Amino acid sequence: MEYDALIWGKQVSSLSDVDPGYHDVMNEQEQGSGLRGSLKYTFVLDGAYLEIKLFERTWSIEESVHKDLTKNGVNIGTVWEPKNISTEIGVSLSLKY
Repeated sequence: MEYDALIWGKQVSSLSDVDPGYHDVMNEQEQGSGLRGSLKYTFVLDGAYLEIKLFERTWSIEESVHKDLTKNGVNIGTVWEPKNISTEIGVSLSLKY
């Protein structure tokens, strides 16, 4: 098991790629945490080792700092990254010899 703390992060939205009138926005993220866990089993095979690992990784990130959105230099609103939770579950296979 592992616990991860988000100290600081940023999300960059390249809105100018969609429309050159928009400016690119960078939202800072200041709070979040992650958990990781795995279970591993090793099989011995004629001088080699086959490892099968089940893993899970989860991040919970709080809402980002709000930023102004401008188009052609005029403020048209506010943008932010919403609070989100993401989970990744998988299987890893490795052969060591």
